[in-house]
Amino acid sequence: LYGGEVRLKRVNDPRNGARKAFQHAIATYFPTYQTNTKRSEITSLDNYLPGIVPRPGDQFWGWFAIDPDSAAQSTGDISVFDLHAGYPSNNGGPSPFSVILGSGKVSIARSWNTAYNAASSLSRVWYETAIEPNGWTIFFVQIRLHYDIAQGPFLRVWKKRGSSAIESVLNVSGPIGYNDPNPNAYPKFGAYTWGDGWSVNSPKCTIYHKGVQLFRDEAPGPGEPALGLQSLLATAEAL
Repeated sequence: LYGGEVRLKRVNDPRNGARKAFQHAIATYFPTYQTNTKRSEITSLDNYLPGIVPRPGDQFWGWFAIDPDSAAQSTGDISVFDLHAGYPSNNGGPSPFSVILGSGKVSIARSWNTAYNAASSLSRVWYETAIEPNGWTIFFVQIRLHYDIAQGPFLRVWKKRGSSAIESVLNVSGPIGYNDPNPNAYPKFGAYTWGDGWSVNSPKCTIYHKGVQLFRDEAPGPGEPALGLQSLLATAEAL
């Protein structure tokens, strides 16, 4: 709570009152965290949890869904999901995989560093996709994490809006992750921005979130369905 306002709470889904969602709020007048950031996040523990926290060589499927208000749509640089580099490491600030909302689009960053525990020469590539207002957008992810291209790392992202078909957003092969003493890439989601860079006409931003689900990409057991877009979609649409 701050000034009677709740920064994170569990609420009815704004599009379907029979379901639930997380409501994340950040505002220019909220207190800052670590000098200049505003945050309303849920984060995993920063340690190795098999099936939850990827590390180099791991392959995962996952999904998350967001429904930002108009202020969050127009504001720049709000992180809504990332796989964050573990601590301690010199690469602990940037994330191997980040999803940033703002200015009517979603920006996706893939970062890596092959040098061991390096604080410089970080490589990063950005990709963009549009996001429509007033409704849920589901993002699906398949990722193989590794800083060494010889290990076959890749990142694939799809999105789905309402009754529309699933649309491919990104399909790229290449390094993603850091050669660090702590190789974990723990998930976190919500609303996180740095500085007070958004318009004073929109001092508060709200993002509804369905959370994040990650699944280790392994062969199914007897009678189990294979992981893929359709099985993830069925799970996402049930929540």
